[in-house]
Amino acid sequence: MPPLDAPTLISTSRQKLQDQLKHPDDLQHKLAPLRTKYTTEIATTQQLLKNIVAGDIEESKQGIEALNMAEKELQVLKGYLQSVGGLCMEARGMIDNYPKIRKVKEW
Repeated sequence: MPPLDAPTLISTSRQKLQDQLKHPDDLQHKLAPLRTKYTTEIATTQQLLKNIVAGDIEESKQGIEALNMAEKELQVLKGYLQSVGGLCMEARGMIDNYPKIRKVKEW
């Protein structure tokens, strides 16, 4: 269902109110209960929206925390990979025929 714009909502609300309050006596007998009903519905809707937003905020916080933890883990892995790369460079110097071995490997 597409979102309704303000003029459409006002028009719809006005029509519903006109349907419920057709006679002058309805103002005395039906207005107070209708006001109570709509006030309750508004409060319920606002609370529901607050709960939804609070849940979304909490999920966002958890997502950010997970991303921060993943970033830290990636930094640790990066350090490990750099040390492995350093060991590989060091090992190249220990092998006497490394340049020849590399040429054979590429060939």
